[in-house]
Amino acid sequence: MVALQNPPDNPCFGCGPRHPRGLRLAFERGVGADGTPEIRTAFTPQPDEIGWPGIFHTGLHFAVLYEVSYWTALTLGGRLMVSTGPGTYEHRRLPRVGRLHRAVARLGPPAPEGLVVAASSETADGRPCGSLRTYWRPVVREEIARAGLTLPAYLWDEIPASDEREARSDRPRSAQLATPGGRREGGPPPHAAPTARDRERGTAAPSSDIMAGIVPRAALPR
Repeated sequence: MVALQNPPDNPCFGCGPRHPRGLRLAFERGVGADGTPEIRTAFTPQPDEIGWPGIFHTGLHFAVLYEVSYWTALTLGGRLMVSTGPGTYEHRRLPRVGRLHRAVARLGPPAPEGLVVAASSETADGRPCGSLRTYWRPVVREEIARAGLTLPAYLWDEIPASDEREARSDRPRSAQLATPGGRREGGPPPHAAPTARDRERGTAAPSSDIMAGIVPRAALPR
């Protein structure tokens, strides 16, 4: 298991380490029993995170599955991505307050809609709780600028310009990963991400785990 580096100033409600009221999820990269790379997190619902008494709020359960999906797209997909198109959420049992649960996600088969991520949650003893299937695509700086967003430098550096993305598509995938976007102080998502330097230090997925190909573009999700 390898812990994924997460900047302390990450403002995300789901994974910001210092968020005053967030879930503060932490993530690890591992390998499943079948040898498939996956991203994992653990969570224990709190008394003030309920819908019905004693039961984790459905929206927060979705948030956990979405967060582990995001980090899977980032780490195993090899670049900063945003979700696109429809997603499928299902739950069999909502997690109970005060009990440890786990969530895990891995890449699915290639699809025309984008990079597929399949996530699931379960109790500490392995009973299934829920699942989420989502599609992801790379984001470029021009989209962030059009949306009027401002990002911290560590995150902006992970996003290529559209011409850089086109240039990368003509090179081997390992070379694409080794060439981060140019540094700029501040810039135009609200999520935090391990940097290219983190991947070089082995704290994120190596290029051999990255799916090849460019995912179809779509409008920036609102």
